[in-house]
Amino acid sequence: MLLKEVGRGLLDALYPPICLLCGEFSRGSCPHCCPSCMAAFEPLGDSCCAICGKPFACPQEPHLCLSCAVDPGSGETSRSLYVYNNQAARILSLLKYGRQLCILEALKDLIFRAFDGRQLFPEADLVVPVPASRWAMWKRGFNQATVMAGPVAEFLDIPMEKGALSRKGARS
Repeated sequence: MLLKEVGRGLLDALYPPICLLCGEFSRGSCPHCCPSCMAAFEPLGDSCCAICGKPFACPQEPHLCLSCAVDPGSGETSRSLYVYNNQAARILSLLKYGRQLCILEALKDLIFRAFDGRQLFPEADLVVPVPASRWAMWKRGFNQATVMAGPVAEFLDIPMEKGALSRKGARS
């Protein structure tokens, strides 16, 4: 492990890592995402719909948004860890379409930072990533939901089941 760290230090000295989001030199704990870009991710917090997780404009206690109040669907909850803004869209696009698997370290750090001792999913006993279509798997070579679900399962200390869901539809 020490040899790996020394090797990383030498490589960083010769070829400083560049932030994939802004193009500046990255000196943070995640070599491919600088500290200022990492700070731009906005945690969702608790001010959101209790069912779909849609954030509310003003801080308030969790309740139902208008859509879920009118049609609560199955009542199952869905939750994001961060507000889906330009920064979130860029990092996910780098992973999904740019095949930048090196950005996973930054995503893992963001996942751990979002939990930060909070019990967001106290009743969860299994993490199930949404399967990608065969076309997406062939095109990308991996399922981004699976690679991001791993750190969530690791943090929650619960198992991840890759084959629990199946995809239906014309492109499956």
